[in-house]
Amino acid sequence: MHDLTREGVLRREERLLGERGVDFQEIIIYQLTDKGKEALELYRKQMKVELDRCIGLLKKAVSDNYGHATGGNR
Repeated sequence: MHDLTREGVLRREERLLGERGVDFQEIIIYQLTDKGKEALELYRKQMKVELDRCIGLLKKAVSDNYGHATGGNR
């Protein structure tokens, strides 16, 4: 998280919950920056391409080893 914050992908915010001196708790909230949102969208697109490629490889392996891959049970 620290590296992503340093790189400008995440924004870090400290908040206090409860009453000071009684039952307060410090929490850290991380949010994506605009740079982080762009990086996430690029990553999602890259993963979609890779997953589609893997699905193709799996279908070919099934077809090569078990005949035509229909996607259903035999």
